[in-house]
Amino acid sequence: MAPQPTRSCAGCGCRRAQNELVRLSLAATGDLLIGATTGRGAYLCPDAACVERALRTRAISRRLKADPRLPADLAERILQTAGGGSKSA
Repeated sequence: MAPQPTRSCAGCGCRRAQNELVRLSLAATGDLLIGATTGRGAYLCPDAACVERALRTRAISRRLKADPRLPADLAERILQTAGGGSKSA
């Protein structure tokens, strides 16, 4: 079996297996997409503290090299996505 790729969380910086993190990307409309999509992405641990830290330090915008519209309930959406299923913000 091939080794699982690792990615860094934009909030805490910890390296984890890619399938343990939630992927964020940017839609053509400028909205933030949550889940498996194509294009430049950022990853977050499914933890509210990591989401809050990434928002506070603007790490999501830096990693995406854009300024996406971030939903007010981003932490809740990431936790829901980690529980199963992809949703867009």
